[in-house]
Amino acid sequence: MYGDSMSQNQQHDGRSMNWLLVASWVSFGLAAACFITTIVMMKMSFDNVANSETTPNPADLANGIRLALIPSVAAVSLGIAGAVFLVLGLIRRRTESFD
Repeated sequence: MYGDSMSQNQQHDGRSMNWLLVASWVSFGLAAACFITTIVMMKMSFDNVANSETTPNPADLANGIRLALIPSVAAVSLGIAGAVFLVLGLIRRRTESFD
């Protein structure tokens, strides 16, 4: 009976460790997608100003840049969360290897 409860605890710890590592890679992937979105939106903003038939208005460019930077803010927070999950998952893996 004691051996069964130990194996269940070890399985539970392994699952939580895997969850942390998977969450870190998902966060990093979403952060990368946000940065790519920022680049695409910046390009679109500059293209709109460059292809404008009238004299380009700096306010239009500023508005486009302002909107393009929103995904960057999300990318930073997702990157920090991913780093935290990765460190916690690796620490947990290391402590399990000593058990």
